[in-house]
Amino acid sequence: TTSSLAYTAERGTTVYSGRDTTGTGYIGLMYPSDYGYAVLNTSCSRDKTLSSYYKDGCYNQNWLYLGSHQWTITPHSSDSDDVWRVDSIGDVYYDSAYNGFGGRPSLYLKSNTTIISGDGTAETPFELGE
Repeated sequence: TTSSLAYTAERGTTVYSGRDTTGTGYIGLMYPSDYGYAVLNTSCSRDKTLSSYYKDGCYNQNWLYLGSHQWTITPHSSDSDDVWRVDSIGDVYYDSAYNGFGGRPSLYLKSNTTIISGDGTAETPFELGE
């Protein structure tokens, strides 16, 4: 799938066995489309499939790429055990949730959010404000 198709599916209502399509959390895992859109369109066109980011060279221009497997928040709609993930080479696939891959928190910021203080370390974390 492409970033735009993933974005549409992530906001759709096709889910496995009647699972919820909405959530109330403010911090969670990234969506596959977040990963796809973390590359400039001038570097990797939006019609590239997320499963070919390595072959197409998109992964190494993606600021969300870590070089290791990481889960996304999106379950696979046709199997209750599968979840979409970014793999270690930068492609997006689904895999069994029983595999022990990592994840990292993600959140959205308003466009007027600024860093008030801190440098992002554990000792002096960022303090954000408007």
